[in-house]
Amino acid sequence: MINNRIFNLLALVTLSTTAGTALADPIGDNAFVGKKVGWFPSSQTSCRTVCLQQNGAVAEYEKFSGPTWGNTATFVCKGTASVAGPWGGQGWLYGNNFNAATREKVCIVSDAAGGAQRLQNFFCLCVL
Repeated sequence: MINNRIFNLLALVTLSTTAGTALADPIGDNAFVGKKVGWFPSSQTSCRTVCLQQNGAVAEYEKFSGPTWGNTATFVCKGTASVAGPWGGQGWLYGNNFNAATREKVCIVSDAAGGAQRLQNFFCLCVL
């Protein structure tokens, strides 16, 4: 009984002291911060191109193989999108900017309802 109370007290103290420092989006827009990463705007430009324009930075990406629509890599992107449902509204959604010619100019995001949206104005995650 006492051990549970001590544990609960420690958990409460830990959560209350770290809640003020936790950030949902710790990487700033339009600037390299901390670990030399940043989000930079794209208007129908591939993340690879956007990041190269930022002092030769590299777009954060994952490579993969497979005959999926000509994609061999996906770059990290985010954009504001509408979310349907009772929790609905407008907010940041994170997605993929693929390197296929037909998909390199959009950020494809999925909302909580499982719908896909193609955003033409989005941000790319660049690493310096």
